[in-house]
Amino acid sequence: MLAPRADDADRAPVGDSSSELDMRVAAKECLTGALGVGLVVVFAAEGLTILLQVRSTVPTHAFIGMLLISPVVMKTSTTGYRFGLDAGFVELARRYSESL
Repeated sequence: MLAPRADDADRAPVGDSSSELDMRVAAKECLTGALGVGLVVVFAAEGLTILLQVRSTVPTHAFIGMLLISPVVMKTSTTGYRFGLDAGFVELARRYSESL
């Protein structure tokens, strides 16, 4: 059995054009990439507060930590959503192949 492609979960519903599908996939890639870059920058700043004198940077460290909550939740949810779609597709494909 062939492995499912990564973009199988983004199949266009009936009536959607291929260009709309391409735009949605590109938007998801852009969002995930932007979140990743943003997280690297903020995590680097968080690490810098640890490397400096910890006691003097506790307020800054806490503030940056609070800033990290939203993008980390967003990144986890977008990745988890995509993983859930792929896992659901793989499970359906497995059930289908067993029924043959």
